[in-house]
Amino acid sequence: MRENRSGVKDLIYLENISVLFGDFKALDRVIFFMSVGELRFLIGPNGAGKTTLLDVICRKVKESSGRIFFEEEDFLHSSIHRVARMGISRKFQSPSVFPGLTVMENMELAYPRARGLFSALRCRFSSAELDEIGEILKRVNLAERRNSPAAELSHGQKQWLEIALSLIQKPKLLLVDEPAAGMTREERNRTGEILRDIAAHTSVLVVEHDMKFVEAFSRKVSVLHEGRIICEGSFAEVSRNSRVLSVYLGRGE
Repeated sequence: MRENRSGVKDLIYLENISVLFGDFKALDRVIFFMSVGELRFLIGPNGAGKTTLLDVICRKVKESSGRIFFEEEDFLHSSIHRVARMGISRKFQSPSVFPGLTVMENMELAYPRARGLFSALRCRFSSAELDEIGEILKRVNLAERRNSPAAELSHGQKQWLEIALSLIQKPKLLLVDEPAAGMTREERNRTGEILRDIAAHTSVLVVEHDMKFVEAFSRKVSVLHEGRIICEGSFAEVSRNSRVLSVYLGRGE
């Protein structure tokens, strides 16, 4: 893995990444890297390029120029499926669970060796595999809801189930899009604790607009504006930055 200036190994490194949509430059020579076991928040005004950055990492969108390295491997020409096999998982803002299945059935369906809905539901899981699923459900506060249909979960609990479905894939990098949106205060706080717990073993990149949530749970924040990283540091550092105040935080967002 590449070492950054602090001597810490980088898990992912984006080198001068640009993305063009016609004449619009969604990302402009972005240099971005994350270390192993890091919790990073990505903030910025609407249209700043946050979702595009996640799309590039997942290979949903291909860059116009630049290079990307994951664990020192250049995956510039990798497919979405290959990147997932390399250990990158993404949780979107809207939960995409199976509402008619229980929490446990959703987890069994997502288990790496499961192949399709019906084969997964007929699959016999070993006690070790069931314990593994159970531990993940504990981490996301859903152990007591394992036999509940996903349709009966609150919005926040569905988000936690979505996170659990990502974790069962054993990702090295988890991308999370606006996890606090639509949650109660209690759910937001628990979500922040879950993300911190995950970051002890898995690098986590979070796109978020809720600044109270970012302030409470971030360790390092990157600020995007017009496709460029304009500031990085702790929340206290970026919230004092004059340019960040001018283009984002000072506008009441």
